[in-house]
Amino acid sequence: MLQTSLNTVNPCKLFPKSNSAGPRVHSTRRTPEALSTSTRTSSVPTSQGTFPRTPARLTGRHQKAFSRGRLPVCAAASEGGGSEEALPLMAAPESKVQFLNTTRHQLVGTFTDAKSDKVAILCHGYAGSKDGFVYPKMAKALAAKKISSLRFDFTGNGESDGAFEFGNYLQEVADLRCAVQYVRESLRKTPIALVGHSKGANDVLLYASQYDDVPLVINIAARFDMKRGIKERFGEEVLAKVQKLGQVPMTVKNDSGQTVKWLLTKKALEERMSIDMEAAAKKISLSEVLTVHGKADATIPYQDAEAFSRTIRQHMLWPLDGADHFFSQQAHADQMIRKVSEYISQMA
Repeated sequence: MLQTSLNTVNPCKLFPKSNSAGPRVHSTRRTPEALSTSTRTSSVPTSQGTFPRTPARLTGRHQKAFSRGRLPVCAAASEGGGSEEALPLMAAPESKVQFLNTTRHQLVGTFTDAKSDKVAILCHGYAGSKDGFVYPKMAKALAAKKISSLRFDFTGNGESDGAFEFGNYLQEVADLRCAVQYVRESLRKTPIALVGHSKGANDVLLYASQYDDVPLVINIAARFDMKRGIKERFGEEVLAKVQKLGQVPMTVKNDSGQTVKWLLTKKALEERMSIDMEAAAKKISLSEVLTVHGKADATIPYQDAEAFSRTIRQHMLWPLDGADHFFSQQAHADQMIRKVSEYISQMA
C-alpha cells in the first residue's frame, strides 16, 4: 500500500566534489596494473546462440571481486524465452515522498522500504517517470535483496513541478543531488547506488563526475557522444527552425501515455551538445560503475557502452544479446533487473 509522506524538505545545497558535503562511504585504492586489467567475454549456448556469462570487460576492484567469485554471472536467456529461474521479488511497503530542488520546485518520489539502511536511487530517462521503464519491478527485486530504494520524477516530469524541457541535464544532476541529500538527511539512510536508464544514466554518470560520493553507479544504456541522436529525434527541418527562431513548440508522449506540450529551445540544444561525457567519465575516481547495454539497441548504439568501458577507471561492462534500448522483451528486462540487483547487493 502506498502511503503519503507530507514532509517537504528545504532546497538542497550543492557542493563541489572537493567539498565533503556528505560522507564518503567508499574508498578503493587502485594500481595502474589493476586499472588496465580486463577479461575477455565467455559465453554459454542458448537456443538462439550465445549469451555472455562473464563481463565483457572489468577494471579496478571489479576484476579482483570477480576473480574471488563475488560478482554474479549472467543467467542464460534466449531471444524469446525466459530466464532459468524466476526473478526474486518482494512487495515491500511504499510511501510517497516530496522534497524541494534548488529552484524550489517540489519533486515527488516513491520510497520502497526494505527495512534496510541501504538505499538505491532510481533515475528515469527522457519523458519518463518514476513508475515507468522497469523501476517498480526493480524496486521489488532490490527489496528482495534487502535494499531499499527511492525512485523520483525529475523537474517537469511525472508528478514533479516545473516545465518539461529537452536536455536540462544540469538541472537533473542538481535534482539528483537533492534526492541524495533527502535520503541522508530526512530518511537518515545511506545512498549506496545510483541507477539510471538512458538520459537518466547520463545524469548519474554526470553526478558521479561532480560529487563521486555514492559507491555504486549503474549506467543502463547511456549515450557517450552527446552530439549524436538529435537530428534523428527531431529532423533537420525542426532544427533549422530552432536555429532561426530560437524556439519551436513541440509535443511528446510520456511513458504514461499523456501528451505534453513543451518548447525546444536553441539554449537546450546547445547545452546538450556541449556536454562532454568522455571528460566527465574520466573524473569518476571513487564510484564503481556497472554498464548494462543491449546489443540490439537501435536508439543508443552498443558502441557507446564500449566507449564508457574504455574511459571509466573502475568499470564493469555487461552486454545483453538481443536486448533493445527499453529491454522490451520480458526475458531481457528480468535479466537486466537481476544483474543490477545482484550487483548492488554483492558490491555494497
